[in-house]
Amino acid sequence: MVWGQDNQLNVTVSRAGFWDHRGGRPFGATTNFKTVKRLLEAGQQDSLKLIFKNEKQEGLPNRPYQLGGGRLELHFPKGFVLQTGELNLQTGKLEVVIQLPDGSLRTIDIGQAVPDEVAWIKMEEALLAKVEIKLVASYDHPKVRKELAEIGVAPPTRFSDAAQSVAGFTQSLPADAPLSVAYQKNKDHLVLQTVLGEQPEPALIASFRSVDLKALDKQSTAWWTNFSKDLPKVTIPDPKLQEAYDYGLYKMGCVHPPHGVAATLQGPFMETQRIPPWSNDYHFNINIEMIYWPVLASGKYEHLDPLWAMLEEWMPTLEAADQYFYENDKALLMPHAVDNRGHVVGNFWTGMIDQACAAWMAQLAWLQYQHTLDEQLLAEVAFPLMQGTFEGYYAMTEKTADGTLSLPVSVSPEFKGARPDAWGRNASFQLAAYKMTAKNLIEASALLNQPMDERWTEVLEKLPDYAIIEGPGSQEHPEYVNQRIALWEGMDLVESHRHHSHLAGIYPFQSFDPFDEKHATIVRHSINQWIAEGAGRWSGWCVPWAAALHARLGNPDGAISWLHYWEENYTNLGRGTLHDANYKGLSLIKPGIGPDIRPDASKPMDWNNVEFMAPHNEVMQLDGGFGVLDALHNLFFQQRDSVLHILPYLPVRWRDFEFEGLHTAGGFVIAGQVKNGQVERIEIESKFGKPLVVQTPFLNGCQVDGVAQDSALLKLEMSAGEVVLVRRL
Repeated sequence: MVWGQDNQLNVTVSRAGFWDHRGGRPFGATTNFKTVKRLLEAGQQDSLKLIFKNEKQEGLPNRPYQLGGGRLELHFPKGFVLQTGELNLQTGKLEVVIQLPDGSLRTIDIGQAVPDEVAWIKMEEALLAKVEIKLVASYDHPKVRKELAEIGVAPPTRFSDAAQSVAGFTQSLPADAPLSVAYQKNKDHLVLQTVLGEQPEPALIASFRSVDLKALDKQSTAWWTNFSKDLPKVTIPDPKLQEAYDYGLYKMGCVHPPHGVAATLQGPFMETQRIPPWSNDYHFNINIEMIYWPVLASGKYEHLDPLWAMLEEWMPTLEAADQYFYENDKALLMPHAVDNRGHVVGNFWTGMIDQACAAWMAQLAWLQYQHTLDEQLLAEVAFPLMQGTFEGYYAMTEKTADGTLSLPVSVSPEFKGARPDAWGRNASFQLAAYKMTAKNLIEASALLNQPMDERWTEVLEKLPDYAIIEGPGSQEHPEYVNQRIALWEGMDLVESHRHHSHLAGIYPFQSFDPFDEKHATIVRHSINQWIAEGAGRWSGWCVPWAAALHARLGNPDGAISWLHYWEENYTNLGRGTLHDANYKGLSLIKPGIGPDIRPDASKPMDWNNVEFMAPHNEVMQLDGGFGVLDALHNLFFQQRDSVLHILPYLPVRWRDFEFEGLHTAGGFVIAGQVKNGQVERIEIESKFGKPLVVQTPFLNGCQVDGVAQDSALLKLEMSAGEVVLVRRL
């Protein structure tokens, strides 16, 4: 991260994967689902707390965490003023302009190697000679120092060479590999390096001699050029969302490149002045999935490779623990918050029994298969994940007296936190994930010539689609009663909440058709109530999810409005995407404005520093920014079961826009153009020569490669490499 003001330029240096693993707990044989169910149903909350208890021990952290590295500060003389910074999204290079006291301008070029852990800062020799350089370790910040010292982390050791041209530090950890950060000053450039792992200081200093900047620059430029050349291209009449889209695609190359580690909540963008929120861990109850969703439509499937490789490493440990938990040697449970070893972070018991965390991963792998038709991926990753997810769900299932199936103990993500009443029968979120998994297994088993399991059909036929609650649709007019989707049986959406989980059957799980007569009325009442409850308890990442739901339900302008709300309130000056609202008065996840109880209320109020407000630190997370890309993709196309819908609903406010290079299930690449509020053309390219059923927006008929068609629903037989042009009549 590069930032600064006036005469100081800062480069924040972090290294994804710098973990202190202490405090993590393998999801081991401490209990099983039957015990959890018995304790919950008996109201024995104290016993339940003991099972999931994770007491903090003196001198040790109570959870694993990642730690930032440091910050390189470049202090220019007084009178020098930073002017602009411009990032080239195609090459990954940054150009900073600084003004000298005489009014002249100079440029500072900043680049980073790919995949080497090397960066460089170039400027004129005379300019660099005037710079005072400081390398600040994260440990140097008082708050971080205090927290780390309390858990046994020693200060970093400093090193330099005899000429003082190389300087750096090594931050050691009590039980994990150290991180070294160092720079070398040359005549007209600085070289910055990180090294994770044990390495003698002389070797670290000597490693700068082997740095070939020309070769690294060429290699980096080639990588970014290759990454950028086949990205989707979207042109919309909306500068703010256009920038969010383009910058989001660029950040995919930063956050989860195929040569990197699997992405976490903050990825490599860790600040130095504090330990990252939520340990910068893996949250599998939507956040990690949202970070990876744009990989599919952009066609960058190789970006998922590090994620699947990490899960493969975890599997032996997870399977052993899950077999005990479910008493089923085929079941798979994935706790909702873990470190990079799959060890549990914290003691959030509802997250520990959230079986949908496994379903999220299974769906992501299945969607990748649908896009790539990679049978090895299907057989070795997607199908086993789906099987394990299903077996876990089935172990939780009860057959009721009327022959239907039920989930007697289930949770809706983070609703009521870890309270003893944070559960109920048939949580709609879990029902949707369960039925989605069963549905996908039926299709996958046929593709792999695997035997059909009758339980999959049983679940689809006998498990409810969602829990239903009946009650007033408005407290103002309680006489108007309707039915709507409940969080679980008997639990209404009683207030605004960041997880739209009871609506996950609409999107992204698509376990039922919201337009079907069976569901349409209940869905309408559910959405109306959801809108009425508002965004007062929303976080940043859930706003794009809301936009995607609006896009799926035929409200494209509502989707765009929510995306603008996100951009205005959940991004910072550096375009960081935030978990908490950027301003007070919007969401209670950001402390709201309370009464002015100062002794002297006549003095001007500093709204960011008042005693009656809780202190608040900005929380950056990657999920929201990538969720915006997914929401925009849902405006351009939607896959609904076996039918591809292209431009299903046109926003009124976007009269002219176009896109190309968007990838869909079945191996198709699509483009579209809208002029003056009408769809002008659609192009469909087939990569694999598979048949396609596509719903076009041309309700009065269309022409396919010049041949008139009287239906908007097309059934196309295409050969590999063929491109079809669809226009209105």
